[in-house]
Amino acid sequence: GRQSAVLAAALSLPDIFLQPFRAPAPTPPPPTDDADSAAAAAATAAAVQLADWQFAAADVGAYRRRLELFAQSGHSEPLAALAVHAEWSKLLAAEGPAAAARYCKTVHCAYKRLVELDCLARELSKRLAAQRWHMQLPPPANAAPAGGRAPPLALQ
Repeated sequence: GRQSAVLAAALSLPDIFLQPFRAPAPTPPPPTDDADSAAAAAATAAAVQLADWQFAAADVGAYRRRLELFAQSGHSEPLAALAVHAEWSKLLAAEGPAAAARYCKTVHCAYKRLVELDCLARELSKRLAAQRWHMQLPPPANAAPAGGRAPPLALQ
């Protein structure tokens, strides 16, 4: 159904999660023989090491939410993308693009990539529905409950 189309789209497109940006770390100056230069080089090396630790802390912070989603989704990147897409589309429909963009920021994913994922999943769903009709196959058994509306992720 629709979830299969979203998974296929997620596997076909680049990763929806953003990689954290960081400026290049400062490089230590070349070693010299002066006593003052040695002290300055040691101070610079300590500053570089501190900067490396700060960069590492920023990386961990950026990946923490992604790892939480990954763990909740059975340790699968495509399933994490499916969970993010489901929440994103729910927020987009209920509260609009601003709320969906805020959600993207909290989970460190690209809003435009999710739009692309959604468009591709819709296109795949349409093509599957057309193939189903062309091959005269019945609709999926779970597409619509008796007397009810089809769930949003069912292929229609």
